Amino acid sequence: MKALRLAVAAGLFSLAARGCELSLQDQVGLITEGQPYYSRSIAPVPSLPGTRVQCATLGPLTIVRPEGVKFYFVLDPRRAFYRWEETGGKLVGDEFDPLRVYLSTLADDNSWALWNRYGFSFFEPAERPLLPEGSGLTWQPFQLIDGRQYEAALSANLKPEKVQFLHQAASEQVRLYLFDNDYKDAVILEEHYGRVGTYSSDMDVTIRIKRGRKVEELELTLPVNTTMAPFVGHVTPHGIPLIR
Repeated sequence: MKALRLAVAAGLFSLAARGCELSLQDQVGLITEGQPYYSRSIAPVPSLPGTRVQCATLGPLTIVRPEGVKFYFVLDPRRAFYRWEETGGKLVGDEFDPLRVYLSTLADDNSWALWNRYGFSFFEPAERPLLPEGSGLTWQPFQLIDGRQYEAALSANLKPEKVQFLHQAASEQVRLYLFDNDYKDAVILEEHYGRVGTYSSDMDVTIRIKRGRKVEELELTLPVNTTMAPFVGHVTPHGIPLIR
């Protein structure tokens, strides 16, 4: 009987642990989100590669808490783009405070705004994650990949046909951006696409356009997800256009 109880307990622990497993893609995304260039935190974020973090689940969301910080990283697996997001820091002694603000902020966005940025619409009212009452989250330790594994993942190459597909999708988004941003009369002279690998989360694009006698160079960025539709998101200007 004791052996049976131990087996059942081990099985339940295994199920709980699997609930907080992070794929290699999502670990790469988390480490990238925590880098100073991407992070929106005022306080410094500890270096994440190779660290042991605390992980919990809240409905479909995965919550990660690095040691020594007062905010969380939240993974929404339904997002195609910007799957990880930082919460604000704790302002009170309630561990749900950052999550409460995070969930209320998303609830205020309309479906079109969410689709436009993340490639998804928000939860139906009955599907929205609820904070547990009277108890905290169940945290589990999780070991992130180290720096060498992270760099190797960033260097992983896509098949040429997948790269071509992403470039074509990005080209369509670039033309849509030009049409929507006062470049309707522009003629594209050149297009250059930055590298996109297996675990890339964005793609840089440089285009040269001509309007009348004026030639401009635009530096743009697009979010990408190599494994999940819609694969390529909306264009964001990167830097100041150069006038030649």
